[in-house]
Amino acid sequence: MERELPDLCADRIDYALRDRAAYHGDHVMVKSYLDSFVVKDDEIIFNDQNVAKKFAEDFLDTDYKYWSHPREVALFQVLADAIKIALEKKIISQDDLFEDDSFVFDKLKNSQDKDVLEHLNKLNPKFEIKLDDKDYDFYSRNKLRFVNPKFVSEDSSIKRVTDVFPEFEETLEEHKDWIESGNYIKIVAY
Repeated sequence: MERELPDLCADRIDYALRDRAAYHGDHVMVKSYLDSFVVKDDEIIFNDQNVAKKFAEDFLDTDYKYWSHPREVALFQVLADAIKIALEKKIISQDDLFEDDSFVFDKLKNSQDKDVLEHLNKLNPKFEIKLDDKDYDFYSRNKLRFVNPKFVSEDSSIKRVTDVFPEFEETLEEHKDWIESGNYIKIVAY
């Protein structure tokens, strides 16, 4: 069941653990998280405050480095622009978007359309951006992603990470400010 921020839910756990394994190959930590989840009053929480804190820190770190990083946002924007152009030119249809990623990407690559291919050619390891609020291609403010998970404390009460770790609360507030301010992104190389 979906839960409001800052609680854990199956979706947040799924993408956090999946991306943790994909980006870091850290299967030991993933297993530690899985072993520490418990269900209390129909809610997923942790049975260990330190593991709960580590999960919350890793979640923020992944958001900062991957999900909300300006380079990743710019890559997403370039692909979205290619799809928008292809939809406008009827190279792909809205129904095509219900197919898998390979189907859509192959259709874009095989389109022979100069504008679509120009965007797709930017999606490569040489892609670079700079942040510049005076000279930019687009402004982006991302979705705020964080967790402040609950855990069963030593006295059997339910607490949140910020109840016990004030330094995490500081980090979380800095992250919220960073997301709120957004980024002025300029593509400089591809």
